[in-house]
Amino acid sequence: MDWKLGGLILFLAMPAYASDGYGPTREQLGAEYKACMLKATAKYGAKTDRVDDAIDAARADCEDERIAIQGEVFATWIANGKSAYQARQAEKAVIQKVDALLRPELARAALRAK
Repeated sequence: MDWKLGGLILFLAMPAYASDGYGPTREQLGAEYKACMLKATAKYGAKTDRVDDAIDAARADCEDERIAIQGEVFATWIANGKSAYQARQAEKAVIQKVDALLRPELARAALRAK
């Protein structure tokens, strides 16, 4: 199995450390990121003719939500005895996969905003 896919499966399958009531769950982090991206993409989609530009601008607007997801992935990998390098690679892979899965919805949001 590809380590990136394995990292994504590990991230999604493991119980969230934040589920102790002190922070958001993984589902909440993902939902917040998705909502932010959809809203921001629609906002910028109305201002530009290029869908990619709207999505890039939305990513910049949603950096805090993105960092929260990356932090959760990093903490999970470190807690499981992985190196910092492996954890950084996993967080990059997860956020790239999330962005790829969201792209069709984001493109529709940008196009609807016109």
